Order: sequence, then C-alpha cells, then structure tokens
Amino acid sequence: NVSFSFNRQLAQQASGVEESEIDDIVMIGCGALGSQLFMNLARMGIGRWSLVDNDHLSPHNLARHALNEIGVGIPKIVSLAETANRLLNDNSVAKPIFANVLKSENKNELNKAYDKANLILDIAASVPVARYLAREVESDARRISLFLNPSGTALIMLAEDTERSVTLDSLEMQY
Repeated sequence: NVSFSFNRQLAQQASGVEESEIDDIVMIGCGALGSQLFMNLARMGIGRWSLVDNDHLSPHNLARHALNEIGVGIPKIVSLAETANRLLNDNSVAKPIFANVLKSENKNELNKAYDKANLILDIAASVPVARYLAREVESDARRISLFLNPSGTALIMLAEDTERSVTLDSLEMQY
C-alpha cells in the first residue's frame, strides 16, 4: 500500500475542508479546552495560528490537556505549536507567543498577530480578557469567546458578527 506523509492538504481532503477556510487565527488560552480545540482544528488543516498563553504544562494538566507528559515543564504554546507543525510537516501552522494579553510583555508581537488575524479566539475563560479584546485591541478581526459554565455542564460560545456591530463585551453582559 502506498501512503503519503500527512500534511495540510491531506488533512483538508480527509476533513472536507476548502483551502479558503484557512484563516489567520490568534488564540488566547491554551489550557484544556483551548488545546483540544486547537489540535482538532490543526488536524483538519484549518488555520495559521498564533497561540498566546503564559503558562507551563504541569502534571495535573495531563488529565484534560491535548499534550502528553513530554511537554511537562515547557510552555504549553511551545509544545502545542511544535506538535501541530510536526504533524502537518509545516512550520507555518502555529507560532507561539508567550504573553499575558493584559500586561505589557510582547505587545509588539501581539499587535502584529492581531493586525494579521481574521479571527481572535478567546479561550482564556477570563471576563477581563474578553473585555480587553473587545475594546482595547485594534484589529478588524472578528472575536469569539468560548468557555465552560461554572458547573462545567455546558460550553458557551459568544461570537461577534462579522461586522463587529455587537462586540464581545456586549455579548458577555447579555449572557
């Protein structure tokens, strides 16, 4: 049997994804929920990702995180980016940005990612982060926020319309 190495094109074909569905995505929050979402979308060949987080993988994270024990002690974004880039044999799949979006570290790198993005995906589960992204980040990119409800029984998605006429902070207040 002839088999080909796995790459973005093969991932898209296997998933029924059109090439035009590849967007520049900034994802803030690479914990349990963010890591699973990112790895599943990367496996489908979707997106060119800037992964933003400032946390390292700890042993207790392994219960729900997409990474395995090899990443313990390493920034989550570094291991996730390396895993996706290696999986699709393409170093442009994901780029790590070690930062807290509410602090001044790496602001230039973050602003470049926001400027290029078609989508800013907030999975930080932080009301201040969602409000900051809605009001303080200058970008035409649509914002979507995903989080679990306090009891963990439902996944909530707040999504701005493409024109951003109703912003993420307004959606959060309505929720």
